[in-house]
Amino acid sequence: MNKKLFTKSFKKLSALLLALSVLVGTVLSVSAATDDVPDASIKGSITVHKYGTDHQPTTPANGLEITDNAVLSKFGTPLQGVGFTLFIIDENYPITHTTTAADALANSTLAKAEEFTNAQGVITWDELDAVRYYVLVETAPPTGEYEIMEPTIISVPYGYNHAGANSKWNYDVHVYPKNINSEKVTKTGPTNPDGYKVGDEVIWTINGRVPVKLRLGEPGAYTYGHLRFVDILDERLTYNETNTVVSMITAGGTKTALTPTTDYTITEDSSTNKITIDFTRDGMDNLVDNNAGRVEIKLATNVNSKATKPSAGDDDLTIINDVDIEFKNADDSEGSSAKPEDKPDVKLSYIEIEKVDFKDPTIFLDGAQFKLATSAAKATAGDFIKDAAGNDIVVTTGAGTGKDSTVYAHGYAAISGLPRSGDSEVSYYLCEVKAPNAPAGKDWEYVMRPDAIKVTIPANNNGTKVTVENTRLGDDGPGPIFGLPLTGGIGSVIFVLGGILLVLIGIIALRKTRKSEMK
Repeated sequence: MNKKLFTKSFKKLSALLLALSVLVGTVLSVSAATDDVPDASIKGSITVHKYGTDHQPTTPANGLEITDNAVLSKFGTPLQGVGFTLFIIDENYPITHTTTAADALANSTLAKAEEFTNAQGVITWDELDAVRYYVLVETAPPTGEYEIMEPTIISVPYGYNHAGANSKWNYDVHVYPKNINSEKVTKTGPTNPDGYKVGDEVIWTINGRVPVKLRLGEPGAYTYGHLRFVDILDERLTYNETNTVVSMITAGGTKTALTPTTDYTITEDSSTNKITIDFTRDGMDNLVDNNAGRVEIKLATNVNSKATKPSAGDDDLTIINDVDIEFKNADDSEGSSAKPEDKPDVKLSYIEIEKVDFKDPTIFLDGAQFKLATSAAKATAGDFIKDAAGNDIVVTTGAGTGKDSTVYAHGYAAISGLPRSGDSEVSYYLCEVKAPNAPAGKDWEYVMRPDAIKVTIPANNNGTKVTVENTRLGDDGPGPIFGLPLTGGIGSVIFVLGGILLVLIGIIALRKTRKSEMK
C-alpha cells in the first residue's frame, strides 16, 4: 500500500471524525440546554379542574394531571358553571417570590376571555405562549355559599420532579382550585315530612362549618376557639339521646362518628326544651388534626303526646325545628352565631269529631270516648294508635274549639298528631269505646256504636271532620243498631194478670170439688 496515500486518507478520516464529534457535542449541548431551560417555541396549555369542598386543602399541587379516582374523590364535588378569565403578565414585569397576584394582575393583559366549567368542572386553554406567567381569576363564582377563590399566578411551563427522575418542564399545566363551603349551618328534616304520627321518631340533620382557626399554636400550648350548636325543640318533640349521632366530615365526604363526653357533650334543659351540643378540647383537636371541614349531627327526637292536643288556627299542625351554630376562632378573628335559611318541618294531621243524637242532630253529646286504628283489621283486633308513652290515644267529647275556630259547647273532640296524607288519601278507623251521656234533664240512655267508622283524610290535606250519631236505647239507628224486644210495660202486665186468673180458676175449681165431696 502506498504510504503517502494511507497518510492522506487517515488525515481525512481524522478530520471527518473530529467534525462529527463537534457536531455530536453541539447536538448534545443543545439537548442538554433543552432539558435545563424551558423552550419558548413550544405552545402550552392550562387546564382548570374546579371543586367545591368542605375542608381546607393540605396537599401541594405539582401541575400534573391527576387520574386516580381515589384521589379525585377526596377533592369534593366538581363545580359546573364557574367562570374563569386568564390574564398574561407583562413580559417586562419582574416576577419574584414576593410578587402578589394582585400586583401581577395590575400588570397584565387579557389572554383568554371568560369561560365556564363544564359538568366535570373543567376548562382548558390551549395555544398559550410558553416561558410566561399567567394570572387565573375566578370571575363568576359558583352558586351556593362558597368562598371566592383568590387570583393565582401560574407559570407555563411548570418544572417538576417526575417519579424520581431529573427535573422536567411540563407545558400542559393542570390546576385544581377549590372553593371552600362557607355556609355556616344547615338543617334538614326527613325526606317525607308527611309520614309521622305521635310516638314516631324524627331525625333532624344538622351540618355546620368548623371554624378555620378553631385551634392555634404549638403542641402543648394550643389556644382554642369554640364550636357549639343550640337547638330549641318544639314542645311537641322529645329529645332522644340514645339515637343521636355526631360525626366529623373529612376529605372526600368521609363521615366518622365522634365519641360522646370525650369529643362533645350534650345537655338538655327540660324547662326550655333546649339541646346544647358543645365540643370539648379533645373534640376540637380531633377536628383540626383530621382537617375536618364540617360536622354532622343526626339529632333524634320523638313526636310526643302534646301533638294530640291541637289548638285553633294551627291548621297544618306543622312542627318547625330550628338550630343555632355558635363559633369562634382561637384568635378571635371570627366569631358569631348563625341560623339556617331553610327551616325543616314535619306536618301532622287531625280528625275532628262531632257527636250528635241520631233523632235530633242539633243535640251535641258529651262523654263519648273514641280510639283510632290505622286499618279495619287492627280496629277489629283492638290494635289502636298509641301515644309516645305506648298508651292508646283516647279522646272524649265535650266542650272545645274546632280547627275553624268554631266553639262547641258540647260534643266536640279531636285526634291530632296523625301522619299527613301527602300525595294520596289516608284512611283511619274510629272506634267508640264509651257511649255518650244523655243531655242534662233527659232520662234516656245511648247505645254505643258497634261499628268501626272509616274516616278518610283527602290527598294533600291536613285533616277532616266526621259526625258520629248515637241511638237512644230502644231505637233503631246507624251502625247498624236495632232496638231489642221490650222488657217490662204492658207485655208483663198481661202475663201477670193471666197468672192471677189461672190462680183464681184453680181456687174456684178446688171449692167445687170440696162441695161435691161433702154431699
